[in-house]
Amino acid sequence: MATVSTCVPSGALGEYNATCVYGGCRTNGDCTLHPGGTCTYGEQATHGMCDRGFVLYCVYPSDPCKTYQDCVSTGLVCAPEDNFQGRHCTQGPPAYP
Repeated sequence: MATVSTCVPSGALGEYNATCVYGGCRTNGDCTLHPGGTCTYGEQATHGMCDRGFVLYCVYPSDPCKTYQDCVSTGLVCAPEDNFQGRHCTQGPPAYP
């Protein structure tokens, strides 16, 4: 469940229009579960559904994956944990036929 939300102005974080973003952090100071936490904006976990979206989540040097490439050999994608604290390899959205 998201614990924070923020309004992102047009042009910030690569967004063309002003939008509301939710997630688990607003600043690096919110990322304290493990040492070296950084608040990042990126794609949310899709749980195998076509529900692509972007969230604010914490990333840590100890995360099992850092990029999509870390999971691609297993057919998975690197995505935020459901609690927005770290990343893991998980099922991505369905491929377009």
